[in-house]
Amino acid sequence: MSADSLGLRLREILLRQAREPGSLDGRSLQGLVGDLCGPDQQDLLPALRYLVLCPPFLRSLRASPPLADPRLLEQLRAELGQVFAPSLCARMEPLLEGLLDRPPTLARQEAQPPAPLQPPTPAPITVTPLPTTAAGKERGNSPSALVALLAFLSGGLAVALAAVLSGVQLPGRSPSSAPLASPYRAGQPTPTLPKPADRPSPDSLATPAPPELPAPPEENTALPAPPQPPVQGDAVASQATGDTAVTSTVAAALAAVEAVYASLSAGDPAGALQRMEGSAADQFDPAFFRRFQEVGVSELRATATEGSTVTLEGVVSFLYPDGSRQRESRTFTVDTARKPPRITASAFGRVLSPRR
Repeated sequence: MSADSLGLRLREILLRQAREPGSLDGRSLQGLVGDLCGPDQQDLLPALRYLVLCPPFLRSLRASPPLADPRLLEQLRAELGQVFAPSLCARMEPLLEGLLDRPPTLARQEAQPPAPLQPPTPAPITVTPLPTTAAGKERGNSPSALVALLAFLSGGLAVALAAVLSGVQLPGRSPSSAPLASPYRAGQPTPTLPKPADRPSPDSLATPAPPELPAPPEENTALPAPPQPPVQGDAVASQATGDTAVTSTVAAALAAVEAVYASLSAGDPAGALQRMEGSAADQFDPAFFRRFQEVGVSELRATATEGSTVTLEGVVSFLYPDGSRQRESRTFTVDTARKPPRITASAFGRVLSPRR
C-alpha cells in the first residue's frame, strides 16, 4: 500500500468512527495506525502515531464536519517539522494529502512560494498635432492688418501736428492773444478734490478676518469596564487546554522512543544515538544491537508526567537470526523540551517471555 493510499484508508475509517461517540480516544488511534501500517510503512509509524495525537489533528477530528479545516495541512506540517527530520517529513507529504483528501498538485502548489509580480509595461504616449483651420489662419494674419491701421492713423496725426507747428493761424486772432478757455462757467463754484485724509485707507479695504469658530466640546473619555469574573465555561475551556498540552507532551515522548527503535531495527545506531543523552547514552552499545535481526518496542504507555519530562513503560522485543524471540519490560524517561525530544534515562524491568 502506498503512502497516499494509506492516508485515504485512514481517513475513511476515522470519518466512519467519528459518528460513534467515544470511539476516538488516544489508545484506539494508536492501535488503528499500528494495524494499518504494513511492512513498507514501518519507518512512517512513529511520525503517524505522533500525528494522530497532536492537538490540531484532534481538534479537527472532533469538529463538525471532521477533518475539514483548510488550515489543518499547514498545521500538521509544522507539528511534524518540530520533531522529525526533513527527509521523513517529505515522505509523510503523500500520506497527509490522502488523509486530508487534498489533490497532490494543489498541496505542492501551496508548498511552493508565489511567483514575484512583474511590473506592467507602460503604454507609449502618442502626440497628435492639432488640425490647422481657416479661422486659425485668419487669427494668424490679424496682427498684420492691425499694424497697417496703426500706421495710417499715425500718418494723419503727423500731418496735423506739422500744420500746427508751421504757424497756421485762425482768421482775426493770433495764437498768442487768444485766452485759455475755462471749462467752468462764471458764477459756479469750483469743485474741490477730496483731501488725502478723506480717502479710505488701504486698511479699510482689506478683507475682514473670518470670525472665530467655537471650539468643539471635548469628548468624554469612557472609563474601562471592570474585569468580569470568569464563568464556568472559561474554567472548562482552560482545563481542556491543559489536557491537550499534556496529550501533546506524551505523544512527543512516545514518538521519540519509537524513533530510536526504528533506527536500531534499520541498522542505524548513529540515528538512534542522536535521540539519547545522559545515562541512556552511556548505556547504549551498538555492538549489542548488532546481534539481533530486529529490535522493536510496543505497548508504550505514560506512567508519570512532570512538566516537559515524561516517564514511559513498554515492551521491548529482540528477534534473533535463528528466529527465536525474547520480550522484556523497560522504562524510559524522555525530555520533550528538547528539539527533537531526547531519552535521558532507561532501565530494565523484567523478562516477560524468555528466548524461544
